Amino acid sequence: MSVLLEKTFTAKDETREIVDKVVQCAFESVCSTMGPNGRYVVINQTNIPKVTKDGVSVAKALDFNEARQNLIAKIITEPSIKTDNEVGDGTTTTVFQTYQLYTKFKDRLTFKNLRYLDSLMRDVKGHLESLIIPCKVGTPEFRSMLMTSSNYEETIVDKVLEIFSKYDKPNIRLVKVPALKEDEIDLTNDIFFPGVFALDGMNDQFGAAGLKAPVDGLNVVIVDDSIRTVTGESLSTITNKDFNKLTLLIARNFENNALQQINQFNNDLKRFAILPVQLHAAGKLGTSLFSDLGALVGTQPIFDLRTVTDSDVNPNKAKFIINARGVYVNAEQEGVSEVLEKILKPLDERYEAMTVVDRATVIGRSLHDRIGRLRANNITIKVTGVTDSDASERYYRYEDVMKAARTGLQYGVLPGIGYGYMEASKFVSEQPEQSDEELEQLRIDLSDLLTEQYMHLTNLRPGDAEYGKYVDLVTGEVSDKPTAVFDNAAATMIALEGAWATAKTLGKINNVMGRSNQNYQ
Repeated sequence: MSVLLEKTFTAKDETREIVDKVVQCAFESVCSTMGPNGRYVVINQTNIPKVTKDGVSVAKALDFNEARQNLIAKIITEPSIKTDNEVGDGTTTTVFQTYQLYTKFKDRLTFKNLRYLDSLMRDVKGHLESLIIPCKVGTPEFRSMLMTSSNYEETIVDKVLEIFSKYDKPNIRLVKVPALKEDEIDLTNDIFFPGVFALDGMNDQFGAAGLKAPVDGLNVVIVDDSIRTVTGESLSTITNKDFNKLTLLIARNFENNALQQINQFNNDLKRFAILPVQLHAAGKLGTSLFSDLGALVGTQPIFDLRTVTDSDVNPNKAKFIINARGVYVNAEQEGVSEVLEKILKPLDERYEAMTVVDRATVIGRSLHDRIGRLRANNITIKVTGVTDSDASERYYRYEDVMKAARTGLQYGVLPGIGYGYMEASKFVSEQPEQSDEELEQLRIDLSDLLTEQYMHLTNLRPGDAEYGKYVDLVTGEVSDKPTAVFDNAAATMIALEGAWATAKTLGKINNVMGRSNQNYQ
C-alpha cells in the first residue's frame, strides 16, 4: 500500500528530512560512477542484475519504495536525465553539482540572496563560455571528450570517430545484434523526410517496398500548410495538368473532411488521380522540409491549396520512394546532387559563421539537423556483445558517444576533471567584494563549491603540492595546463544550469501532499 494513502500531507520539518536523505542517496549512488575510477552499481531489473557505471542508468533506477521520497528523487534526476538526452553526457555532473549547491545554500534562499546568486551564476556561465575550445573530428581534444563520455570504451570511440571523419553530420541509427562477431556499419545515401500516407490502406496497397516515384512519371504539388477542406475547382486544377498521371499532394496535415473529398474525387474518376501524403513538419522550422523536398523534386511549395494554379503542378524531377515512414530521395542520383550543392553551400557558410553559443540556440540546432539530413549520410551501426545485456550496455554507450560527438562539434569542449569549474571558481573569487556581509559569504561559498568536483576526482586538497594543476586521471600525468582530459562544453554548462535550478527548488520545498497512484509492499 502507498505511504501517501495514509499520510497525504507532510509538514515542513519532516519534508526537509526527506529531501536531505534523498539528495544524499542520489549523490552517493549516481556520483559513485563518476570518472575513470568510478565504481559499479548493480540495478535489479526484474530480478536480473544489471551491472553498470553509467550515471544516467543509475539515476533512472533510483527507487526508495516510498512515494514521497520517489517524488523528490524525480525532481533531482529529471534535469540530469535531460542533460544526458540532449548531450549524451553530464548526468553525474548534474547530480554532483545539485548536491553541492543544495547542501551549501539550502538554508539561505531568501529573495535577496537568490537575486545575488542568480547574478553570479549567470556570470559563471558567461565565463565558462569564454573558456570553450572549438574542435573538429581530428583534434585530440575531441577524441578525449568522447573517451570521457564513453567511460573510456576505446573501441566504441574509435568506431564513432571513423564515422564522423568519413561523413559530415551523419544520421546514425543503432540496432542490437548480439549474434554478430563484431560491430558492423551500413551506409545508405537517402535524404529522409518523415511522413505518412494520409489515406488508410495505402501501406497495404504498396507493400513494404512503398510507392516508387519515377522521374516524369507523376506530378507533384507541395502545400506548406494543413489542408482542412478542398474544392472541386482545386482538385480539377491539380489533375488537369496531365490527366492520365497520378498527382502526389504533399502537405503538413489533412483533416478528415479534406480526405473524404479527395477520396470521393478519386472514386468519381474511377482511379487514383490524387494521392495525399502528410509530412511530419512542425512550426516555422518545418518550412525548410517543404522547401528542400520541393527543390529536389522540381516544384515550388505553395501555402494555400485554394490558390493553386497550373504552374504549381509540376512533373517529378527525382526518383524517390514513399513508404510507411516517409519520403526517401537518393542523394547520388543524377540531378539531385547538383540541387543539393546549391542548397547546402549557403547553409554550410551560415553554420560555419555561427559562434558556439549561436549553435546552441533553437535556430542553430535546426540548421545543424537540416544540413545533416541533406548530407544523406545515413549510418546503421549493428551493435554486438558477449551477452544480450552486454550488447544493451554497449548500445547505450554508443548512444552517449554519438550525442556527445554531435554536440561537441557544435559547441566545443572544456577542460575536464572539474578543471573548467576550477577556473570558474577563480573567476568568482576575483569578483568585487560585497559590502553586505551575507552576500560576501555567498560569493566565497560559491567559489569554494566550484572546486568540489576537481577535489572529488583528483583527491587533491588545498595545500597539496599539485592542487590546482591539471591531472590526467588515466595516466596520472600532472601539468599546469589542460592536456588530455576534456568534457563536452554543452554538458558542463547545462549541468550547472540545471543543478542550480534544481537546488533552488529543493531548498524551497516546504510540504509534500497528495495521494500516490502506486502501491508499495
